Amino acid sequence: MEQARAEILVKGIVQGVGFRYFVQNKARDFGLKGYTRNLPSEEEVFTCVEGPKDSIEKFYIYLQKGPVSSRVTYHTIDWKKPTREFVSFEIRR
Repeated sequence: MEQARAEILVKGIVQGVGFRYFVQNKARDFGLKGYTRNLPSEEEVFTCVEGPKDSIEKFYIYLQKGPVSSRVTYHTIDWKKPTREFVSFEIRR
């Protein structure tokens, strides 16, 4: 399995609606490691994950929609080489 790292930016109604908890649960479902955090703009959430590339691709599909309470208007994924620096997935403040 090819290991990968992805930096994902999601914009829209994604803060104050449980989006980061949704991301954390999905990352754990797919066995991914990394973190997610709100960005200062109040309309953006950044996520960095590492794991099998096919799992990240499936995970990204969920982030494009988000939980029912959110409304994603823009998303992007940037592929990087994995650094294996993460031991779990967490929400950062």
